[in-house]
Amino acid sequence: MYYELKYDIDSKVIGVKDGIGQIEMDLNCFQNDGSFQLFYNDLENVKTFNLNSISEVFKLIGSVNIKLKKDALFTDFMRFTPMLNNCEYIVSEKVKDIFEEFDLSNTFFIPIRVNGINHYFLFNKIYELTQIEFNASQISDWRNNKLICDNFDDFLKIYTSNPLITFDFAKIRNLPSLKSYFTFPIIGTFVSIDLGNKMLSNGINGIILELTNKVY
Repeated sequence: MYYELKYDIDSKVIGVKDGIGQIEMDLNCFQNDGSFQLFYNDLENVKTFNLNSISEVFKLIGSVNIKLKKDALFTDFMRFTPMLNNCEYIVSEKVKDIFEEFDLSNTFFIPIRVNGINHYFLFNKIYELTQIEFNASQISDWRNNKLICDNFDDFLKIYTSNPLITFDFAKIRNLPSLKSYFTFPIIGTFVSIDLGNKMLSNGINGIILELTNKVY
C-alpha cells in the first residue's frame, strides 16, 4: 500500500481559485523565446537523468523571476506555470529535509528563491508505462466501463481513440526499486507509507495524501 499524492486545489489552502498553481515564472527574464524553449526542451529531454545533467539545464534559468501569483499563499508543495512534465512542484525547505531522510530514486532538488525565500524545484523522473503489467492491471473509460488491455500495444490503441482513461489499479514491475517517491503518467504520483506518515505528522500542506492500493 502507498499514499497517492495529489495537489490540493482548495482556495482556502493555496489562495488562488483557478487550481492551476500558486507560482508563475516571468518569461521576460529569458533573453528571448528561443532561450526559454531551450530551457524547457532540454529539461524535458534529459536522457542520462542525473544531478549533473539536470543542474546544467537549470543554469539556463538565470535570473528568471519566480514569484507567487496575486492572492496565492505559501504552502510546502506548490505548482507553477508554465508546467514541466518531470518537475511538477516547487517545495519548501521542510519538504526537502523530510525527503532526504528516505531512499529516493531519480529525485533531485534544485535550489531557487520564491519571493526571496529559499525553495526547491522537486525534479522527479516520470516512469514509462512500459513498466506496467497490463494483463494484471485494470483501466476504465470516463463512463467507468472496464476496458480489456493485455499489453502496452493494446493500451496505445485504446488511448489513441479514448484518451480520457484512468487506471483503477496497476501492477508495476520491480515496484520496490522505485523507492519512496515515484510518478507514472495517467496513474499518478505515490509515496511510501513511511514517507507519507512523516509528511502528515509534520503538517506538510499544499497536497493531499490518500491511502491506496492503486499500485502494487
